[in-house]
Amino acid sequence: MSKATPRVVFQCDDAVIPDDLPSIEQATVQYIRTRGPEATLDLRIEDFYHLVLAEVSGRHADLVRLAAYAYRADLDVSRGGERDSDAWRWSRHLIFCIPVGDPDFWNGDEVRSALSSTLSFLTGDRWDFCFSQSDPQIRQIPLEIAARDLYPRPGVVTLFSGGLDSLCTLVESAMKGERPVPLGHWPSARHESRQKQLIEAIERHNPAWSLPLLGAHIVRGGKEPKESTQRSRGFLYGCLASAVAAEIGAPKVYLADNGPISLNFPINDQLVGALASRATHPKFLDRMTRLMELVLRQPVAIFNPLRLRTRAEALGILRQARAEHLIGLTTSCSTGTRLPAATPHCGGCSQCIDRRFATIAANMEIHDPVEKYQQDVFIDVLNPWDRATTAYSYARFARTVSLLDEDALFTRFMELLDIPTSTEMSAEDAIREALDLIKRHATTVLRVLEAQSGTYLPQLVSGRVSAASLIGKVMGEQAGRRVIDRRPQVIVLAPSDPTPLALVPVPSGSAGTDIEDIPAILAWQGKGWRVRFAGKETVLNESVGTKRLAKLLREPGREFTPEELDAPRDRRSQTEPIPDLLQSGFHVETAGNADPIIDAKAVKACKKAIAELKAEHLAASDKGDAERAAEIAEEIRKIERYLRSATGLAGKIRDEPTPAWNRYRAVRTSIRRSVETIQQQHRVLGTHLDQSLNLNGPFSYAPSELVSWIVELP
Repeated sequence: MSKATPRVVFQCDDAVIPDDLPSIEQATVQYIRTRGPEATLDLRIEDFYHLVLAEVSGRHADLVRLAAYAYRADLDVSRGGERDSDAWRWSRHLIFCIPVGDPDFWNGDEVRSALSSTLSFLTGDRWDFCFSQSDPQIRQIPLEIAARDLYPRPGVVTLFSGGLDSLCTLVESAMKGERPVPLGHWPSARHESRQKQLIEAIERHNPAWSLPLLGAHIVRGGKEPKESTQRSRGFLYGCLASAVAAEIGAPKVYLADNGPISLNFPINDQLVGALASRATHPKFLDRMTRLMELVLRQPVAIFNPLRLRTRAEALGILRQARAEHLIGLTTSCSTGTRLPAATPHCGGCSQCIDRRFATIAANMEIHDPVEKYQQDVFIDVLNPWDRATTAYSYARFARTVSLLDEDALFTRFMELLDIPTSTEMSAEDAIREALDLIKRHATTVLRVLEAQSGTYLPQLVSGRVSAASLIGKVMGEQAGRRVIDRRPQVIVLAPSDPTPLALVPVPSGSAGTDIEDIPAILAWQGKGWRVRFAGKETVLNESVGTKRLAKLLREPGREFTPEELDAPRDRRSQTEPIPDLLQSGFHVETAGNADPIIDAKAVKACKKAIAELKAEHLAASDKGDAERAAEIAEEIRKIERYLRSATGLAGKIRDEPTPAWNRYRAVRTSIRRSVETIQQQHRVLGTHLDQSLNLNGPFSYAPSELVSWIVELP
């Protein structure tokens, strides 16, 4: 497999390809056409209730067409697939030649930079653009509508998928009187029909809500897509909604996902890399808003109204509207396959699992019965294996979050640093909000598990529910206790290192041996690492993180300091102990923050000054001196802002990062990156390592069940 990043030039609707186009060397050329007999992209916008609008034109049409081209190209260039075990082709370099009405505007450095950075964050690829003058015939996108004005002043365009989150957002907007215009993407007649039926049901529920559904037909033509991750969909939806909002005069757009999904936390081990959507991530929405400020004729703000709510909390909107019965008309399954109408949800994908937990937590299971799922996530043995992994890691994530305080959560989930700051809220306050959100999500998940475990305990004891089900695994694995493996033990030796490694179970070696009984291998082969686990082999590049990981695997249960992981086997140095992370404060400055460091004496002085000022403020208020009271209040706010910027969570004093801390963080980061690489190439092993490695405090590999590892170091 070539290590070169796939590089493709897309010529869109006969746009000019400049002779001096950068990066065209060693690139393949593909074509995207929206017209004629060789069209590969169907692009139309039409409505169900007929808005007053003839077409989307000008820069708005160019924006929608550009996003459609990007979406089409995203499907056409593979990230390597299962055969690319080394993930050399994961990231791609996509170059677009696009016809537009105003090439000078689109070729501006600021616009092209905003386009590239927005798409790069969303997809993990490199995007370049070159614009040329378009044919007048393609400068408009027909809307195919008649004239009927439902909203003299539309308030918001809200993306409408027909799922739970988009339903809750639309209902809440209608209740607030925001005059929402729902906008759907119709890649098939089935999607169109389902969304129209749901809109009709909403209007029957409350005839005062007149919802003019717009639908966009943006459909890929030709052969089956080469890539299924579709990370660019968020850009397509955002551009489409923003362009329509600008055309009809709506001042804002809603792109809705519940908070834990939006923040892109690793809620389950299968949602990593390109499978983890960033379509409503705060950083992506921030970049989209800035891009729209450059492109649109009038400002359009982009929001996620559910960003601070779990899915269970979002369902409270339907209870408030007395619209819980609408849940049964929504579809959340992400498998992409067409399932029978009687069981429209697979039950084992991440979206189905999150939906089941949320409806049970919100006491709305009567509107989302288990009979609508092909599998019961709680008591069935989920099949195939990745569904079982998804379900168990979903529960495990909640358990992990529940056991950590805010400092430890921040240390573990560095994704929090991607949350953009704003004038209304400091970075630290935004992070606190996110941590509180994910804590509430974890609490909800554990409460549902506790209730379901109590319900099915008799069946589990009697054997009518398998121990391999989610309930069986959760109840069988007690926190802090390791499953005892009673198989015979042997000492495994690595050829390049004669030192005994660890006691591990003896593989049977018989013809009928299960895959789990075959020894796992992590062996250095001169130019890379050979990996074998659960019947699958792959090769990893040389990295210091994998070398450190190998030392952990060959001594399961042993705790290592950073120095011990880097020291030769025959001399374990005793060095400075690892700092107590849970007592060292909220170290934002270690991630590049230049906030001032404050000592205990200064903190005490600040708090004393605040107390004195509050007394003065009360006295000024009693005297009716509003001007002096306002001045004192501003002084108090300044001191409080300084304290927040100079201290950590709960006012803990920040410490200067020590060399030991920096060394610890570097080792932890290298191991995490190695595990992330493994996750992309060997999902089963990546999941196992994520569940078995302790990277907070002393490093260790402590699987719940011992694994036979043969480790060969360089």
